Amino acid sequence: MHLFFLFNRSNFYKIAQFSENSNKNKEVQVACGLSSCPTTGYEGLAKTSTELFAAVEVQLVGGLYKGSILSFNYNLQATAFRTVDYSFTSDNKGFEGITVVTVGTTTNLLALCEGNYCDGGDRGKLKGHGRILRLNLNTALQQWQVVQTIEVPDVAWFEDYSDIDYNPSTNQVAIVSQNTAALWVGTLDVGSWTLSTGEAYEFPLNSGKVEWCTVEGVAWKQDGTLVVTTDKYSSDLPTRCEKRGSTVAIFSLPNNGNVIGQ
Repeated sequence: MHLFFLFNRSNFYKIAQFSENSNKNKEVQVACGLSSCPTTGYEGLAKTSTELFAAVEVQLVGGLYKGSILSFNYNLQATAFRTVDYSFTSDNKGFEGITVVTVGTTTNLLALCEGNYCDGGDRGKLKGHGRILRLNLNTALQQWQVVQTIEVPDVAWFEDYSDIDYNPSTNQVAIVSQNTAALWVGTLDVGSWTLSTGEAYEFPLNSGKVEWCTVEGVAWKQDGTLVVTTDKYSSDLPTRCEKRGSTVAIFSLPNNGNVIGQ
């Protein structure tokens, strides 16, 4: 199994590819080579069998805050950079995760908003109102268009949302939250494009206190376990969070316990 990681820092971004069964891992600094590509703000990564997609959280386009999608091939060469036909209300609360759902020959991108109601400010912190935008590519306009807004069940009683992944073998969807230090898992009905109620789980606590404070990414493995990545630890967080910063961990879903509620 190959795992791709997107590293986002000011003025550059890198893709790292790791293989669980090989030491032939590589890290590549990606140069967009296309006009209007931002150099930072990449928050999500998803792939098909032939193409990868990176989501840009938000950027100012014609006076409006819009997310964007960068497409590139498996040689990590950028092939297209397109905006999403959706306007955010905040300059730092846009797309935070992305995953691919292929139905027939149609590629659907599910773009997860960071804030509740896809909003920023106080409204964006109102727990239990997560939103996913289903995107289809309009080839005539060369733009990703929103064809549906999918509500995340309020069992995911989260203050924010940091990543999403879809498992095509089981139709399961995983969503993680950084501020709530939690995971939600449910099932996607690709006919109605609705999510089951699912269940939410806290990440393991240490003496009753949160230490997984910077959960940033999630991806399904073929065996049904989950790869979870964390962001860099920052000094404004409790020191107990430091050892879990900048890590990659593999989790299995618990049979009981650690379930969070409203």
